[in-house]
Amino acid sequence: MTEARYKVFVSYSSQDKGIADLIGRCIEASRGRAYLYQRDQAVGAKIKESLRHHIRDADELLLLLTPSFADSVWAPWELATAEAYGKPVMAVLHEVDVNSTNGPATTRGWQTMINGMNNISLGAIIKYLDELTGRIYERESNHRNDAEIAAFKAELMRDADELVNRLARAIRHYGR
Repeated sequence: MTEARYKVFVSYSSQDKGIADLIGRCIEASRGRAYLYQRDQAVGAKIKESLRHHIRDADELLLLLTPSFADSVWAPWELATAEAYGKPVMAVLHEVDVNSTNGPATTRGWQTMINGMNNISLGAIIKYLDELTGRIYERESNHRNDAEIAAFKAELMRDADELVNRLARAIRHYGR
C-alpha cells in the first residue's frame, strides 16, 4: 500500500511566484508534496474553501514572508487557518526584518504574528529542506523494509546535490 506523501502548503504572494515555485520543486525533489495556489488551484473552485481544504490536509505550512506577502489580505487568514488546524508553521523571511521599527506597519505587525514560530532567512532554507527530508524519510521508513529503506536513502542522496545547487543559484538570483 502506498502512503500519502508528506504535504507542505506553501503560503506566498503571487508577486513571489518564482521563488515559491522553486521552493515547491525543492520540496518535491525531497519526496514531499508542495501545494502552490497558482499551480494547484482547481479551475472554478471556491478560493477560501480550497485553501482551507489544502491547509487542513497539509502536514505543515511554509510561509514565504516578503514585503508583498506582508501586505496580502490572505496572509493572516492562511496563518490563522494553519494554527486553527494545529499545523506546524515555518516562516521564511526574505527582504523583511520583522524586528525593525523602521519598516512598514504591515511588516512590523508580523513580529507579533510569528512570535515563537520557527523562522529562517531565505539563504538558510537549505537547512529547512534538510530537516524536511528527515521528516519525509522518517514517515517513509515506517512503511518499508530494510532494502526499500536503503534504496530510498540512496535516491534522496542523489537528489540532494542537485537540490542544493538549484537552490544556491536561485538565492543568488533573488538575493539574500
